Amino acid sequence: MLNHRCRKILKILNSTQPTYFKYGFSKADICRLSGLTEYDVLSCMFLLKRNGYVDYIREDNGPVSGYWLTEEGKFYRVFAFKNTALYILKYILAPVIVALLTTLVTLYVTAPTGASLSQPQQPPQSLQSSDGVRH
Repeated sequence: MLNHRCRKILKILNSTQPTYFKYGFSKADICRLSGLTEYDVLSCMFLLKRNGYVDYIREDNGPVSGYWLTEEGKFYRVFAFKNTALYILKYILAPVIVALLTTLVTLYVTAPTGASLSQPQQPPQSLQSSDGVRH
């Protein structure tokens, strides 16, 4: 799950033409465009990197010099919707369906054989007297 600042950065980066190496953004550009502090941008970029939305630009395997959007970052709303739908299916609908099926199977298995809903069941003969009154 992304917080408000991370979604804001993704929205800004998606709506802005990359300027850093023609496919990425520098930390200074992201700070300027988003209005966030350098610390906030770095923490958001770390979270976005961990979730696969951005990747680092490094010059000659040196320190991070910029960031570029991955495919998930470019279409983060689609991926977020799919993740939410999968979560609902996996953790909400599946248990409900399993519970319903278990209940139906239990009712079917424990139902008395030959029972009919249209005719009331008679008590066993041992509980009835000869005059038909229950004792």
